[in-house]
Amino acid sequence: MHVDLAGVSPRTEDLLDFVVVGGGIAGLATAWSLQTVGHRVTLLEQHTPDVMSKCREGVRSTPTMTQILDEWGIGDKLSSISIPIMQMTFLDGKTAEELGLIAVNGKVMESLPADFSCVQYGALFNIFYDLVKDAGVDLHFNTKVVSVDPWQGSVTCEDGQQWIADVIVGADGTESVVRPAVLESSAPPPDRDNRFTVNLVVPADVARQDEELAGLLDGNSWTGWFADDCSMHGVLTGPGPNYDYALVLNLTIHSEDVLEEFPMSLESLRVDLFEPRAQKLLKMSEQLSKVVFNHYEPFENWVHESGKVVLVGEAAHPIIPSGSHNTCACIEDAMTLSTLFSLPATKPQTPMLLNVFEELRQPRCASVQRYVRRKREVITIPHGPGQRRRDELLRSQRACHQEDELDDEFLCNTYSGFLQIYGFDAREAVQDWWVKLGKSILTRSPNTENEGEYDDDDNDDDAPISLPVVVDAEVEREGPTYPIISDPLMGEDEDVVREAEAQRRGQQ
Repeated sequence: MHVDLAGVSPRTEDLLDFVVVGGGIAGLATAWSLQTVGHRVTLLEQHTPDVMSKCREGVRSTPTMTQILDEWGIGDKLSSISIPIMQMTFLDGKTAEELGLIAVNGKVMESLPADFSCVQYGALFNIFYDLVKDAGVDLHFNTKVVSVDPWQGSVTCEDGQQWIADVIVGADGTESVVRPAVLESSAPPPDRDNRFTVNLVVPADVARQDEELAGLLDGNSWTGWFADDCSMHGVLTGPGPNYDYALVLNLTIHSEDVLEEFPMSLESLRVDLFEPRAQKLLKMSEQLSKVVFNHYEPFENWVHESGKVVLVGEAAHPIIPSGSHNTCACIEDAMTLSTLFSLPATKPQTPMLLNVFEELRQPRCASVQRYVRRKREVITIPHGPGQRRRDELLRSQRACHQEDELDDEFLCNTYSGFLQIYGFDAREAVQDWWVKLGKSILTRSPNTENEGEYDDDDNDDDAPISLPVVVDAEVEREGPTYPIISDPLMGEDEDVVREAEAQRRGQQ
């Protein structure tokens, strides 16, 4: 699996002991990728594998994620269990008017590194579960971590057993047990979302018995319904009759009572706001989960000051659930962390590498978090001026897409942000850091008497050398805000986003 950086000899000495807390896809991918570059990895997960292998929710493999899986040599495994997404279709939720579309081919997509596809979470989990077993990761499922000592580099489980490692990796999701040990009191309290998400599935073979629904399933399309103050999208999760048509429904919290209801009634699901085909899907669906999300501002730290604990996945960067980027960001984290720890570093350089990981990943993930949140506001605008402006924008772009040749200026203005998000290359980011800074830093001889200090052959003083880890990044972390990324749904200016947010504030 190991993907070498150009001209870099892989690490063969000073290999480390890692404990990964969390056995979802983020934890499995991180554990496997670290094990395959030579480190010794133990994974602790509170649930059993059967629970996660049976999860039927859909995961979108974005081009950035697909590219990494290809580089890891498991692209063929992904292809065998996934459905390629050939277009994204945006519909008026009530009338089914086609407002807009993005064809996943031609000029729009030729700059992206790989394909879009959708896969069932459980099927993807099984791939990584087999990989970690074959790689020799020390697996402990049904093992719940209850506390972390970041200075000792240890975790304690519910049964009293303690695990000690050179590095503890918190890959335990949005409700992370590891995160408080890293952030301590530095993180502001979260802001509860004013919406909730319901995940539903309809067996593909059942849906295809209805002629109208069969057309939705057979087009290899991600379909979004934009209704009044809510939205829904649907996509197949895999090939063959044994897979599902997965639905994600975003609804506004109008009453606290609705949060206690599960499964939810058709009335609470607001079926009446959707067109007949969407109503059929909701009526025949099975409800899998309901999530009320807590929004956090991007965390200042992912690495504890001891240099022994790091956060990855949604423990580090919680993203609105059931979107395009949740799993992708986890895979990018795993690629970045394992590539850094494949470099010819020494054990005393471990804290520095963890800080480089943080510096490389924080701007990207902060950008994605903000992008996803604002995009969700756009697709759930209540009927009114903002919704009409959004729909006009989509219709005008749809007309441009129907032309034989797309204008380069139109593509640049409309899709620059889209390509920035979906065309990111995590491995290239590490390569850039290595060329600009890493090679000169890691090739210095470590001062074995004082970990973290480095001898300079040209300097007779024993003073520690400052080791910069600043990197080129898409988003500047300093300052109170993060820039908005343009998108076919938002236009080249921010007016649609601003109107959506203003309308939302007016309702609260």
